[in-house]
Amino acid sequence: EDREGVWMRYKDNRAKVSPKDVHKEGGKVYLSLDAVAKIVGYSVKYVPKERTIYLKKVEEKKEKTQGAIGGGLSLSALGYVIWKFLKLLS
Repeated sequence: EDREGVWMRYKDNRAKVSPKDVHKEGGKVYLSLDAVAKIVGYSVKYVPKERTIYLKKVEEKKEKTQGAIGGGLSLSALGYVIWKFLKLLS
């Protein structure tokens, strides 16, 4: 029995599922819904009172840095500006 978990892959995403989220029974492997949802970009919320499971798409956070004037710049835009600045200096 693998005590280190199971690797899952979905498109370009890879994640290691912990052993507590893996259940083996009769030669089959079952994974928790939370572990599967996380790898495909969803979050899971269970409301016991309603006996309902809610799935919500997780928004991708884009990395941003604050510019000197206070505007937000993506890292690729910032890299382009630095490259242009260095090109002017040379």
